Amino acid sequence: RINNYLSDAIKELQLLTGIDSIKTIESYDISNISGRDSVGVKVVYKNGKKSPSDYRRYKINQSGKPDDYASLSEVIERRLSRGDFPDIILLDGGRGHVSTIEKLLLKNNVKIPVFGIYKNDKHQTRGLADAKQNYEIDSRTSLFRFLSEIQNEVHRYAIAYHRKTRE
Repeated sequence: RINNYLSDAIKELQLLTGIDSIKTIESYDISNISGRDSVGVKVVYKNGKKSPSDYRRYKINQSGKPDDYASLSEVIERRLSRGDFPDIILLDGGRGHVSTIEKLLLKNNVKIPVFGIYKNDKHQTRGLADAKQNYEIDSRTSLFRFLSEIQNEVHRYAIAYHRKTRE
């Protein structure tokens, strides 16, 4: 059973995104140092709770100068081959990230709503973005706390995997 905070957060997310039911959330992030040794990760939340057994790590195959969009596209394209899609994808990024992944999904005939969790100038969670606009979210809401948790978790997992690949 979902506790009240999570229940409220999921309801707020459904209202903001226009999605009727959100049971499974996938969130993605890319980590690298100056574009080298790029890795990507996926974290999964089911019914508002972390599902670590569904987390995945991806080594990025591309070389050359760093390209966050291309790296993210590679990770999600590889993910699409597995089927069993989530109700929503949350990217660690803004409108450009969302637009890139929406095009990729369209090319693959996959319909999954995509939003970015964007940050302010101090690198702190600020709100959600679709391809057209940013939606600033009040920091006192359950949704803000939940999005911050997801963003921190996906970032933590990406950094940990990146450290491990450098060792």
